[in-house]
Amino acid sequence: MRRCIVCGTTTDKFIPIEKKYIEISERYGKEKKTKPETLNREEYSCPNCYSSDRDRLNVAFIRKLRDSFGGEIRFLEIAPSGALQRYLFSNWASSCFDTADLYMDGVDYKIDIQNMSVIADGSYDFIVCSHVLEHVENDKRAMAELYRILDSRGIGIVTVPIDLNREETDEEWGLSEEENRFRFGQEDHVRAYNKNDYIKRLENAGFGVHQLGKTFFGEKEFEESALTDTSILYVVYKSDTLYGKQDTIIKNFKDSHENRTYISEHKVPTKKECTYYIDLFKLEERILSIWGWVFLSDKDSKKTKVKLMFENEEIEYIRGINFRKRDDIQGKYGNRKKNYYYSGLDVIMNIDDVRKGNYKVYILLQNEMYKYKILLKDNICVN
Repeated sequence: MRRCIVCGTTTDKFIPIEKKYIEISERYGKEKKTKPETLNREEYSCPNCYSSDRDRLNVAFIRKLRDSFGGEIRFLEIAPSGALQRYLFSNWASSCFDTADLYMDGVDYKIDIQNMSVIADGSYDFIVCSHVLEHVENDKRAMAELYRILDSRGIGIVTVPIDLNREETDEEWGLSEEENRFRFGQEDHVRAYNKNDYIKRLENAGFGVHQLGKTFFGEKEFEESALTDTSILYVVYKSDTLYGKQDTIIKNFKDSHENRTYISEHKVPTKKECTYYIDLFKLEERILSIWGWVFLSDKDSKKTKVKLMFENEEIEYIRGINFRKRDDIQGKYGNRKKNYYYSGLDVIMNIDDVRKGNYKVYILLQNEMYKYKILLKDNICVN
């Protein structure tokens, strides 16, 4: 019997990886005899939440952290996984969960991981960067950026596909999709990592690296999650004094963060702080449409992140939403100072991951100075 650690579903067997990936492997990997470190092709994804085996491994670690330390943390995921985001919002809702990606809509930062200058040094306590570095031109620069934005007491999950049979890392930028498939196993990959070289690159960026496998998580966890015996989670850290021993990494994170203070409570903004208008709010066949605008008068409001929250007595769902410049709103309400935030809400989103029920719907506005919570609808029914 398998049990998905992400959504709790029990099943006889997880779903195999998509056939196209098997075909690519068979077509381009006949002579390479690859041996993936963390990949179960036969039982890859959950039939309910579609979490991959690496999602389940990530959540296994995060659950250990949450069970030990339930307090608030500043969390960032690069190229967010829907399965992981749903788990976080459902199980650690008090924290600040931010997302970043260069191409995805609805993230908090639409940025290149190789240059995240909009994020200040040491901004996050926990970072997840799962299967991203094999896509970027300069992975060393990306690793340096991850190191920079991680707090001195922070930790992160930074993983890539590892081929245990590969003797050295192979990489080249600018090849055709066909060449990428042949060299690296996927059309949008630009490198294939050797295990020792990958660890060395992380260490050269300044990180300490823990390799957490079956011994750390336990045989039962691996069996229920259908993880292969060779599966490894790479956990990085900055402080040798805190995280030098892998068996104390959870305890030391708890000890170093439980007395930290953050802005924990949302407040309702005054008219002086925030002006807003919602012209359209419509939910039809689980497609939510919102059209309107919000003007924030706070001097640091250009750094504000905007999210949408569904809330009832049992659960919260929080999603990043699009927020764009509106010169007409700035002209009407602003004082022309560049650091004041002016923007329009333009949302069309599928809410299939929101459980059936009645919810209050809010806009959440947050930066380093405040958290605002604006009620959009007092009671909507998700069927």
